[in-house]
Amino acid sequence: MLTVAGLLVEGGLNVDDLRLLPGSPNVSNRAATGAEVFSRGAGFETDYALAVLENWTVVTNSSLRGMVDEQVSRDLSRGRRVFAFVSYGANATHGFAWFVNGALVRAIFYEDFTLLGTEGDPLTEETLLDQPGDGRFVFGMMSLLTGVHLGDLVDAPYRVLVTNHAG
Repeated sequence: MLTVAGLLVEGGLNVDDLRLLPGSPNVSNRAATGAEVFSRGAGFETDYALAVLENWTVVTNSSLRGMVDEQVSRDLSRGRRVFAFVSYGANATHGFAWFVNGALVRAIFYEDFTLLGTEGDPLTEETLLDQPGDGRFVFGMMSLLTGVHLGDLVDAPYRVLVTNHAG
């Protein structure tokens, strides 16, 4: 089953940005495919993976460390935008959070078609999508807000990041 979770950070990330993630990861020489990175069944065990798309950088990991920490997204969004997202299967837990210049603008999360919670005012883009209680809503919002599609995430080549466990 495909598990898709991570952060889309506008622009590139530098070493100081990476230090904001738990464990202060560094880029390694190991490459991975999107299918490896996002498939729980593939046994992809690593600290983080990073892909650079045209205008966005994708940061993800198998345990969601840093993906659910709102402060990490706030810090990474200073001077830019960050789309934090999670989707486990078609109808399980899924949602997104949209940060602009250090502030949470909107967050909405569902589990089994049931709204778990929201924060911020609804975005205009939300009215353009049907069935907000299903996982397609997250990818629709991702496309509308960032121009990035689910296929872009899966097809991108990733670079594995490793945590400095000594630090």
